[in-house]
Amino acid sequence: MIEARIKRLQAEEQRFVAGIQLAQANVASFAAKQSQRTSELGQADASVAASEATLNRTSDLVQRQSLQYRMLDEARMQRDAELASKAAMASAVDSATAEVSVAKAQLTAAETELAAAQAETEISRRQLEELDVLLGYALLKAPFSGVVTQRNLDPGDLVREANEVGMGRPLFVISQMDKVRVSIPVPESDAPRINRGDEVTLTFPSFASEKPIVGVVSRFSSSLDPSTRTMTVEADLANPDGKLIPGMFGQASIKIATQVAANVLPSRAVRFSETGQAFVYVVSPDETISIANVTMGTDSGDSIEIVAGVQPGELVVDAHLKRFTAGQKVTVLTN
Repeated sequence: MIEARIKRLQAEEQRFVAGIQLAQANVASFAAKQSQRTSELGQADASVAASEATLNRTSDLVQRQSLQYRMLDEARMQRDAELASKAAMASAVDSATAEVSVAKAQLTAAETELAAAQAETEISRRQLEELDVLLGYALLKAPFSGVVTQRNLDPGDLVREANEVGMGRPLFVISQMDKVRVSIPVPESDAPRINRGDEVTLTFPSFASEKPIVGVVSRFSSSLDPSTRTMTVEADLANPDGKLIPGMFGQASIKIATQVAANVLPSRAVRFSETGQAFVYVVSPDETISIANVTMGTDSGDSIEIVAGVQPGELVVDAHLKRFTAGQKVTVLTN
């Protein structure tokens, strides 16, 4: 309907354009007529001047009795006729001037009507563009190729705005299947050692007889879930055949790059001072005790990683109840 209205308004524009052209022609015609009348008025002025000169010359000759008196009457009548003709020409000039003014006013009116029609046409075009945009919402396009994995409406259902109460669900859920993202919850104890690029091995009960799927860590959250004390680690896997379905569960193992500890001692061999400093009793080759402050790493409960303080191969005192002093002599018992 709006398209038909636009066509009608465009036809109105054409009619007003024709009216402007007609008004312009009228202005030109009346201007030419005005010019003609003005020229005729000039001729009438010249004729009046000539008849005035003739009248004056005739009057002088009559007074000198060189001409008869009737010749003066004829000259006066001729002069009066020219004056009447001049007055008629002046009236015609005024009429032509008025006609030019009327034609110009008609031209202005036609131009105003054309501008109004063009404005109406532009409004209708904008309304049509608005309808086209609204109609565009009726066609849903996903920004990627995928599979509709969830549909929350059926043919014939009324689609409401998403901000209405209870209408926050999407119309469709589309899953991209050629590439899947695997989420792995990593325990707090191992989370600090996760790095991008670490190898990930995945097995799924649905593919128990197939080889494990190998990928790498793509990203991780760098924060722990307070309810599970785990960090989410993600790996992107190619899925060209679509066998990995969103929502699947499986098992994952991540190969973490670790540094080899300088030493690992039984937990019972590490003592602590009153200030909380960890230390061990080191036995020198001459069986003399020395006290070495140590820096601890990972504590598994049974063993403690010693990062610094003792060197590989040094002997330390294992579980004991008494305290030793630096320089004290001991006897090393061997089995």
